[in-house]
Amino acid sequence: QADASISTVLAEVQRYLSEPQTPTQDPLKWWAAKEAAYPSVAVIARHILAVPASSVPAERIFSLAGNIVTNKRTKLTSSNVDSLIFLAKNMP
Repeated sequence: QADASISTVLAEVQRYLSEPQTPTQDPLKWWAAKEAAYPSVAVIARHILAVPASSVPAERIFSLAGNIVTNKRTKLTSSNVDSLIFLAKNMP
């Protein structure tokens, strides 16, 4: 059963990859038309296309990192910076 499912998904991915590329087409409209043909790939596309096209969250992280890595804290390791950013974003 699992092997058949994997084979089906792999065949679907191969069909999807063989589709001609249309860089000027709206991806949401393309997926609306092709979702039935590629249901497994469509699930992944839905997650990717749901990501907002905004740099605001990234800018907030850079701003926060700038507040953490100051002139007096330039020797922090990247792991420590990651941990401090995580704590700053998740602590009340």
